[in-house]
Amino acid sequence: MRPDIDWNKEFPLTTICRADLVTAGFTQAQVACLTDQDMTRIASKMEDWYCDSAFWDDLRTAVEYILERTEGEQMELFPEEVRRQLPPLYSQEHEPDPMVICKFFHPLSQWTWYAYEGSPEGTDFIFFGWVYGDFPELGYFSLHELESVSVMGLGIERDLQFTPTRLSEVKQFHAETPPAQPPTITIYVIDDLEEEGEEDEEQK
Repeated sequence: MRPDIDWNKEFPLTTICRADLVTAGFTQAQVACLTDQDMTRIASKMEDWYCDSAFWDDLRTAVEYILERTEGEQMELFPEEVRRQLPPLYSQEHEPDPMVICKFFHPLSQWTWYAYEGSPEGTDFIFFGWVYGDFPELGYFSLHELESVSVMGLGIERDLQFTPTRLSEVKQFHAETPPAQPPTITIYVIDDLEEEGEEDEEQK
């Protein structure tokens, strides 16, 4: 989850007015009898009923509608100005603390890719850097792979606020939130072949 986003920030949903009631089929005489306090009570009651019934379905429909129309507006993951900053592959092999140039992430996942080297390979571009996922490690990843990811209509993004940072400092960003480790499974093997042999001898 991105730390730079206020996940609890609220956005106004909608409002109602007396003209809405007329549009809904009530007469002007009926609506004229309603005080502002009555209108507030109607709005409150609508909020209660809506959140208990159709709200989540309508919310999902609205989000999917917007996502479908923004899929074609995904940012350019690796523009030329960033490409020029990235050293070629193997150029920092002997650098104990290389400079990370760019950061890629998915908004709905903890997975993050930090690139500090890269070179074109055919029509693709191969990065090398630190990958923070289930098991953080150094490794290769490609531009085509990043561009092909789509989860709930969202693709991989490049952190526009990220500035070149030493690898040791990048790792500290995740020091307080290590990825979950898989549970330990202990398997017990009971060898009862010797006991079975003794039972056979007794039966003889």
